[in-house]
Amino acid sequence: MAENVSIVIDFRDADRDDVLLERQTQTLFRELQRLDEIAAVERVADPNPPEGNFSGGSWLPGKLVVQILVQGVAKAMGVISKQLGGRAIVIETKGPGDYRVEVKNSDDLEKATKLVQKLALGEPLDDGTPSK
Repeated sequence: MAENVSIVIDFRDADRDDVLLERQTQTLFRELQRLDEIAAVERVADPNPPEGNFSGGSWLPGKLVVQILVQGVAKAMGVISKQLGGRAIVIETKGPGDYRVEVKNSDDLEKATKLVQKLALGEPLDDGTPSK
């Protein structure tokens, strides 16, 4: 059993307002950092930073990598849902099992939460696939 599970949260979309998206990203980043259930939360570097950017890079708005302690998956996913309620989210698990789940409503979020918990605990998935 893993002590934590790594997920990528992506809530970018084509109709985004970059300023609002960056504000939401910063808010979610700070909220997740405050949780004891989070081992780490990181911004994702922009592979194609804007020309003339002298800081050596920039962050992708709407994308975070989060290390969640096994016992804190439900709470962390709840915070994510609260901060991004109503917005389509893509959650990718990283590690022994790489899965991609699109979350568009509370039922999807519940399914994603169960998937992440099972992966973290090393339990078999609903399709019979053993998680490692």
